[in-house]
Amino acid sequence: MTSATQRDPRPPWRPALSRRMIAVGVGVLLLAAAIVVGRTDLWEQRGAARSRPSQHGAEPLPGVALQGRSGLRLLVAGGPTPVVVDVDTGAIQPVTGLPADQDRSTHVESVGHDAVVVSRRDCRVGQCDADAVAYLVGHGSTAATRLGAVLDVESSRDGRGVWLLSRQDATRCALSQVGLDGQQRRLPRPLPCDAVLIEELPGGLLVYGPASRNGGAPYSALVGADGAFRRLPWVVDGVAGADLVVRTVEPGKLIALTDVQSGVSHRLPWPSTLAAHVMGLIDGHPDGRLATVAFYPAHRSAEQTLDVWLLDLTTRRWQQLPDMPLRLAPSKPQLRWTADGRLLLLAGRRADDPASLVAVWRPGQPRIAVRQLNLPEPGRRDGYRFVIW
Repeated sequence: MTSATQRDPRPPWRPALSRRMIAVGVGVLLLAAAIVVGRTDLWEQRGAARSRPSQHGAEPLPGVALQGRSGLRLLVAGGPTPVVVDVDTGAIQPVTGLPADQDRSTHVESVGHDAVVVSRRDCRVGQCDADAVAYLVGHGSTAATRLGAVLDVESSRDGRGVWLLSRQDATRCALSQVGLDGQQRRLPRPLPCDAVLIEELPGGLLVYGPASRNGGAPYSALVGADGAFRRLPWVVDGVAGADLVVRTVEPGKLIALTDVQSGVSHRLPWPSTLAAHVMGLIDGHPDGRLATVAFYPAHRSAEQTLDVWLLDLTTRRWQQLPDMPLRLAPSKPQLRWTADGRLLLLAGRRADDPASLVAVWRPGQPRIAVRQLNLPEPGRRDGYRFVIW
């Protein structure tokens, strides 16, 4: 889904459910001082107090240094163009064929092995929908091919097509699907212009609707294969896998894991003890058995704490990732699983540090492995959305 700042109706830091929602990570410098990792409850009691600095004033980083060859390349969103970053060498290649105006920002979304890039004018006031354009970038390539004007995009479940939310006129919008070859796969059907495309599940395309100006509440809905629009009785926070979604029942206390097809739901304890945090950045492991769930501040501040947990979808038990919680810069992070079962986290290190950090972890490992990246857009005002490339 396209998560441009001016269109994102969710509360600050609440990801576009993505499900997959917003790229993240933590990275690495070799420091003389030992790493001090506080327990979650200590972070709570001390208000996310800083770890002990080294004798030179530098702050230690969590985890261990990412050693050896990772084989990872990332397509990272940025303004005005995204870049392809080699995690091992630090080499950066810009994507070509996109508008180069400096007042534009981009969003990236994986589609099978390829990616869709949405370039949009970075408006702080008013709407810029008419100027948002989607492009296809083939796997391993850095050349973009125009798909057309859109409000939002989302990959089809089979990875061979793209859902497009497009404006028909000043008040009407339509949802359609095209193949990566440009051929129509689903005919246009009406959909509210403010809808946010989340993810296609076996049971249909999950969409999010923001609160309306006349007082209507936010909602989640499924658009079926026949185009039927089925509003769900609750708002979804993210997709854990297949038709399983995660939602907040009582902030800080209770979570529900629900099958949107059968309606079967299980209540789960809220695992993180960080105060005033919300749930998001939910992403399912490729084997369908595990999902990551992150907890982070409901409101932006100079720095944020990120607490990532692993949920076993079979046993419905929680496990906190090593070296959590992390202290990061305020830009939106993102988590994403690789095809071979590694979890990647991409984020800013600190508010006063332009460096970006990538963390790599495989279930069962005792520590996260971190490395520093120097991306071309310090501060990353629109976050760290990325696609594994």
